[in-house]
Amino acid sequence: MTVQEAILNYLLSRGDVVNIVHNHIFTNHLPENPPFPSISIRLISAEHGRNLDGPNGVVRARVQVESWASDFWQSQDLGEQVRLAMQGYVGLMSSLDVRDCALDTDIDTPEPPEDASENWIYSKAYIFSVLYNESVPSHA
Repeated sequence: MTVQEAILNYLLSRGDVVNIVHNHIFTNHLPENPPFPSISIRLISAEHGRNLDGPNGVVRARVQVESWASDFWQSQDLGEQVRLAMQGYVGLMSSLDVRDCALDTDIDTPEPPEDASENWIYSKAYIFSVLYNESVPSHA
């Protein structure tokens, strides 16, 4: 299971998040003409740990979880629900064994309208450092 899939499933299990976005959580990017409010989850990087014997089964991933809305305050409220769910989390996210979920960065990223309207898109983005265990490959 990928870290993005684990976070998606975890957020879909959180009533406080689902009450706002329903099932509008996407990986990598929003679809064309997305429903608002929505969440997108994107892997920025993943460092797979190793020691002298090879892979050690520990990954530190940087993941951006972005809350999107057509209203600034709604993007902030949804972002806060994501932060409360994710920051400091330790335990299973689906089958992913999360050892630590630290909040690294907090960003507001509004996008201006592509036409002459006043229809801005607002987002609250958090970048989390997620430390988790992965299976170590066995080589014969």
